[in-house]
Amino acid sequence: MASRFEEIHRGLLRLRQHSKEETGAGYSVWWEEVNSHSIGKNLFPASIWIQRKVDYLALLSPELQEHYRRFTLASAQLLREFPQLEEWVSNQVRRVGDYGPQWPDLIKVCQWFVHHHRRDYYYIRELPIAVPTKFIEQHKPILSELLLQLLPAEQVDATFGGNREHNFEKRFGLKYDETLVRLRFLDPALADGIDDMAIRHTTLANHPFGGTKVIITENKMNFLTLPPLPQTIALWGGGFQVHLLRTARWLRNRQLYYWGDLDTHGLSILSQLRQQFGHAESLMMDRTTFDQFYTDDQAPPIPQVNIDNLHDDERALFYYLKKGNLRLEQEKIPQWYVQQQLESVIDQ
Repeated sequence: MASRFEEIHRGLLRLRQHSKEETGAGYSVWWEEVNSHSIGKNLFPASIWIQRKVDYLALLSPELQEHYRRFTLASAQLLREFPQLEEWVSNQVRRVGDYGPQWPDLIKVCQWFVHHHRRDYYYIRELPIAVPTKFIEQHKPILSELLLQLLPAEQVDATFGGNREHNFEKRFGLKYDETLVRLRFLDPALADGIDDMAIRHTTLANHPFGGTKVIITENKMNFLTLPPLPQTIALWGGGFQVHLLRTARWLRNRQLYYWGDLDTHGLSILSQLRQQFGHAESLMMDRTTFDQFYTDDQAPPIPQVNIDNLHDDERALFYYLKKGNLRLEQEKIPQWYVQQQLESVIDQ
């Protein structure tokens, strides 16, 4: 210590100058006298501690002091309105502070959903809440977290997790620009003057149509050129959009057929459809049809998909097509063959 005494002495002076004893806030130092043969008696720090919260805050940077101020104000506002969020707030200190200026509007939105919400009545931008027009859209992730804490389980559709497009609206019962499902009445007796229409998929789910048979096609032109068939309606699935039909439970009471491309994608869609409608049958998606009309087309490789719902012959065809990346697009099947198959399978 004797060889470095001047350096040590300057350090001790700085420690004392910046301590609470000198500045009025911050850390406190407990000094003890140490007797050394080389440098004599001197005071050295035995311990350093922070007595109060105000002393701790005095040691923070201006940015962190401001964050603490925002957190304190926001958490007080939030817990005054929703005391049940105490645990969430304690686990989200950083985020509560980060959203500081937005909390008054976030609380308004939560209050409306908790006390006044009417399911499937409003689009997100017409909610009667005094916040900027785009505020809810811009703050969906944090609002979703809060509402999941605040709303009873029966008011939340938990099947729509994550932050994919429109999942917030679906989860909390708001209207949104829904995907339309195209529909044709192949039997004039079912049409009631309308033979071709497009409706929201939720409307389709809650509006059973007449007839006993339903054909779902993947390709639009095939959908449009389906011939008249008794007691039959057609739906344009549009590829992987068949998942939109899962809530149309009335399809379980219809003879259901799917006609898609003869490739791995088409067969995987068929498997996906059968997750909800196990009785669905395939049309012209067999090895005989493929061998008769295949013309050397190639399909892109398909990632791992679930084909558990395919029948044995369909699964064998899937692996055959996958091995060579083979494809027969459904629009390449001639109309005479389509007519023949439909008449033999459906027109009964």
